[in-house]
Amino acid sequence: MVLLQRLSLYTLVFAIMALSNAAIPILPELSRGESIAASLIFSAYFTGALIAMLPSGILADRYGNTRLIHTAAVLTLTAGIILTLSNNLWLILLARFTEGLGAAAFFPAAFAILAEFEKKEQYIGELNFLLNLGLGAGVFVAGIFAETNMNAETNMKNGIVIFTTLSIIPLLLIWKLSKETKKEIVRSDQSTVGLKQILAKLRSTRIYRTLRKHQLNPKSQTRTKRYTSLHTKKTMSILIRPGLLSVWITAFILFGATGAIISIYPDYAAEKIGKDELGIYLSTVYIGAMITSIIGGHLKIQHDTVVRTGVLAAGIGALTTIVHPIGFALIGAGAGLGLIGLVSGIANLATERGITMGIFNTCTYTGLAALPILSGIAISITREEVIIIANSLLLLATAVLPLKILKRRYE
Repeated sequence: MVLLQRLSLYTLVFAIMALSNAAIPILPELSRGESIAASLIFSAYFTGALIAMLPSGILADRYGNTRLIHTAAVLTLTAGIILTLSNNLWLILLARFTEGLGAAAFFPAAFAILAEFEKKEQYIGELNFLLNLGLGAGVFVAGIFAETNMNAETNMKNGIVIFTTLSIIPLLLIWKLSKETKKEIVRSDQSTVGLKQILAKLRSTRIYRTLRKHQLNPKSQTRTKRYTSLHTKKTMSILIRPGLLSVWITAFILFGATGAIISIYPDYAAEKIGKDELGIYLSTVYIGAMITSIIGGHLKIQHDTVVRTGVLAAGIGALTTIVHPIGFALIGAGAGLGLIGLVSGIANLATERGITMGIFNTCTYTGLAALPILSGIAISITREEVIIIANSLLLLATAVLPLKILKRRYE
């Protein structure tokens, strides 16, 4: 049962990530050469994820993690089918948005499931490894197939077809897991009879009646509303707190600017390198991130230094892509360092961890959704090269933001 549950999560995270990135090498073809449309297609995924991430966590708590995983699998397969069959821009945007919804449904539930296991650190590490492997495989495989079928427009999407087909596997595994779970429930029915009798007796006690009366008391409900209001005020105070404001800006720009460069690079390099080479070089982003994420966790230096080094590396890598796409490896390495420094630094703050991590994820996805769109709009009045330089300079400027609040050593 545990193995089946892990297999369903592992195969699904790979399929979700691979399918999300399989569109990148063929963005010029999907957008019919319109730079703004290409940026919208790229950002639609992150917009869907941004909108649905918080609601998905709430729904997982209410309806169960397995239902959300099943929903994620269905949404991913649906998005892949639409991308495969349609060349209509609006349907492609809808498919990318649906992909984002699927990712948002998956991650809160998946991490919650794995956190219940004794070997949770190992399993979460394996999930993160397959996440990055899927991202790299998506651009690599899609680029190879796109280059092979350059003269056959109908075959340009072979990479998308492959990963859409692959997404059927986790759906079947989840279906089998649901059947096994139902069998377990049937087996436990007899044991629950005694529990029901105990609960019936509990309901007749004075303690239960007192608790129930408190639950229905309007004053209790008023206190709940006050708590919600207090929670909102606390979130706003953390969001605009001077020491943390530069952290949120760094997260927004680090991932937003790198995303913007990735979204417009296929157009920029269209006449310089083939789709297969483009796929290979884009995949180095995720290879670099995987390597530095592992290394960064063992560095005995302060978190703010790790973040600053990562942002500088990403900025230098972004400038390098103007000359040669090998700069994407440095962008990935920088983003990986920045991520590990930001997450570790935020986790050690003397604030509500759930709120701070929620704000961090929101800033990350907002950057990934907004900056590629703004860059796409800017291309209508200037060249891709200028936009890449502008995003590179934005990254380098971000490296000077004060991050003293993260100044704490790794333990």
